[in-house]
Amino acid sequence: MCCDLADREQLDELLAEAESADILVANAALAPAGALDEVSTEEVDRALDVNLRAPLALANTDGVRGHVLSVLARDLLCQAEPR
Repeated sequence: MCCDLADREQLDELLAEAESADILVANAALAPAGALDEVSTEEVDRALDVNLRAPLALANTDGVRGHVLSVLARDLLCQAEPR
């Protein structure tokens, strides 16, 4: 099953479709690009939706009874250029 984790409506549909799961793989991550003083509130909200809120909502679904595995690419962490 796939969805845009930042889209609450799509996430709710995914939660409704997921009847049961032994394992949840959260293979999505998003980092705002640019310097902190250039990042908009909307970019921060989208990153929080994808990286924090969606995995928590999925893990707290009644049908998830097993393990949660979060996968994050090293390249995501290295996007910002050093100053």
